[in-house]
Amino acid sequence: MSAEAPSQTPAPRFFEALERYFVDARGFSKGTVPEAEELVSACDAVYTLRDGVSFIVACVVDAEKDSANVFKLDRAALLRIGEACRGHVTKLPATFQIWEIRPSLTKSDKARLKPLQGKGKVRVSAWAVDLAAKKLWSNAPSHESASHSVNQLLREPTPVVFEAPAAVPEAETTPWATYGILGVLVAAFVAQQLTRVGPMQGPLGLDVDALAAQGGLFRAAIAQGEWYRLLTSALLHGDAVHLLCNAAALYMAGLVVEHLLGRAWMVALFFVGGLAGSGMSLAMNANGISVGASGAIMGLLAAAFAVSFRLPEPNRSGVQAQLMRILVPSLLPIATTGYERGHVDLGAHLGGALLGGVLGAVLMKRWPRSEVVAPWQKPAMGVAAIGVLAFVVAAVQVPRHFDTYALTTVLAPQEELPEKLAETTPDKLDALVKKYPRDPRTHFFRALLALSNEDGKLAESECRAGLAEDAVLRTQFSPMLKERITGLLAHVLAVTEREDEAKKLAAPLCAGLGVSAEDHAQHQRVVDGLRDDRLCD
Repeated sequence: MSAEAPSQTPAPRFFEALERYFVDARGFSKGTVPEAEELVSACDAVYTLRDGVSFIVACVVDAEKDSANVFKLDRAALLRIGEACRGHVTKLPATFQIWEIRPSLTKSDKARLKPLQGKGKVRVSAWAVDLAAKKLWSNAPSHESASHSVNQLLREPTPVVFEAPAAVPEAETTPWATYGILGVLVAAFVAQQLTRVGPMQGPLGLDVDALAAQGGLFRAAIAQGEWYRLLTSALLHGDAVHLLCNAAALYMAGLVVEHLLGRAWMVALFFVGGLAGSGMSLAMNANGISVGASGAIMGLLAAAFAVSFRLPEPNRSGVQAQLMRILVPSLLPIATTGYERGHVDLGAHLGGALLGGVLGAVLMKRWPRSEVVAPWQKPAMGVAAIGVLAFVVAAVQVPRHFDTYALTTVLAPQEELPEKLAETTPDKLDALVKKYPRDPRTHFFRALLALSNEDGKLAESECRAGLAEDAVLRTQFSPMLKERITGLLAHVLAVTEREDEAKKLAAPLCAGLGVSAEDHAQHQRVVDGLRDDRLCD
């Protein structure tokens, strides 16, 4: 009795292994959108990936048994289909990959596939699997990630088990939180221009005095209790170029963070990243004023890089490459040149990036691969709400302190003021008043000189001009300067025979109400002068 020959399992076709690679490893779905339906008749299988940060269509031609089977469309047709997809399906760049599985790859095959290239908003590349040589060929400039996996399939197609890609939102979502933050930054910059003090520097640039008045961050102000600067500094920018660079980086990071983590996490990360950046800036920056959303944006970039590992290849590598193009140059000077070099606040960059990276890593650790929604949404909403409220409260504080800092720009430097009246001339004082017309001291000196030259009319005019700068007198000087100018004006009125008006002006000074102990001696000298003029009863 003869034994039956054992049945043999037919060798798996590479077409099936490649399908597992697309569906199991990279998260593609079988089929495609109606706008790309023309590809169905040109290929043996079509797969589509739509994960919110990419739109990729893979078209597979199976020539394993019939080498005459080839892709039937040209580059122009692929570009036309791509434009149709971008018009109706996606706003992202449309990527088309043409795959051919061939018994062996010839020079004529390469010459036929090589022209299938496209860049920009419609990206086209060709891929060929050479079964005889067990190699992968492509006309794409970079295909390392796909090359490793497909070459593994070529070596052992059956045993390879792909881990299912992590769940991510499939549809594109409008990044409203990102747009909202961008709108706030633009509105803040417009407000900066409307409240400008000092000369313009560069393209819509503001000097340090303006930035200090508008809520910039510096140690001395924080030491005086002006906590709001920890937040308002993240909304300000030094000039238009600074704003545009930060806006571009924010948009790039926001697309990834808001799509994968959601709007609540987007706002929460911006808030805590901004605080971390301000804190590190204060620790590393002993002098100078810091402004800009860089700390918050670095936090978003670092968090985006961490959570981008949930994305399937190859778009994961593309997203990470774009993020690193901003993140690495922003942090590299800390290690290579030290903090003090240049005008970039590397402390803010480092603080935001460290916190964002840590939070992103923790989220990845606690985020099940099967869950689409990121963890801790309710805490994120709470932090986001606190952040929005904190920014509003901080912004309200700026006008309360604005004059204190803004009006310093109108004051003459101490070295330009005359130490003694005898050392100056009318021409010098005329030039000083013209240069610093809002400094009450220049008017005071000019009034004194005019009075010594018996020009009562000019002396009165200058005293009144000095007293008209009430905001400057109130915020930049002790009350004694205003009292001295008022006393001088009362004296001028007395010597010009307007005694009633002079007494009315001198009455509050003679009463001495609200004079502090440290100002008592100076106040007494003013009162003594008024008594000599018989203006104090």
